[in-house]
Amino acid sequence: MKKTLTIKIDHLTKNGVGVTRIEKKPLYIPNVIEDEEILATVQFEGKRNIFATVKKVLKPSKDRTNPKCDVYYQCGGCHLSIMNYKKQLEFKKNIVEKLYKAKGFDVTIHDCVGMKHPYNYRNKVQTPVGKINNRLVAGFYKENTHEIVPFNFCHVQDDISNQIIESVLKAMKDLEDYLNMFDVKIRKFGLKKQAQNIIEASKEKVQDYKDLRSKLFDFDISKDIIEAVKQHIVFNEINGKSGGYDLYEDRGN
Repeated sequence: MKKTLTIKIDHLTKNGVGVTRIEKKPLYIPNVIEDEEILATVQFEGKRNIFATVKKVLKPSKDRTNPKCDVYYQCGGCHLSIMNYKKQLEFKKNIVEKLYKAKGFDVTIHDCVGMKHPYNYRNKVQTPVGKINNRLVAGFYKENTHEIVPFNFCHVQDDISNQIIESVLKAMKDLEDYLNMFDVKIRKFGLKKQAQNIIEASKEKVQDYKDLRSKLFDFDISKDIIEAVKQHIVFNEINGKSGGYDLYEDRGN
């Protein structure tokens, strides 16, 4: 049975991880705010460090709030969503102040200028796609792992980005049988003849690429996705092209 400790959070690291000391050793614990009293579960204890997780918040901070995201505690993306937005801005200001003081600079750091709506502000996203229990999913990686945490909607991404992810995933599911033709065995053993036979046998499934393209969303940027997938898989595997980058030209308006 893992050991539990009652602790009070002294401060947060620049990554938002709580720190306190147990018998002169630093204990690190995520998803906390300074001055909170926490019932913590020790996950690892070494000679120099202790790492723990929150079992129960005994005395929450007045700045604690419930994360808007339903996969916040599994996803490795946002780290400050347990704080209200005012506290997040204060936290960021304090980080800058500490950095300057550590270098011996005596400067005045002004308050962060916040957004009116602190959501849906990111306009770039890279979303890994994989399989969980033989089901295609898209999401973000769990922190420090390559385990995908699926999500239905990311609150910090632009709405269009969320629609793109949803639509591309749906198109991939529609094309799953075709994409599965080009499995790891072909890539690993270079079975060119077998791959050519598979492509020939699958022509009925991929005769009309315009129709396949229409299964995607209606944004202009999507018009060549199916062709790009086809060219990258077919030409990269059959003709030995490197990466397939020379086969795709972005013709979006």
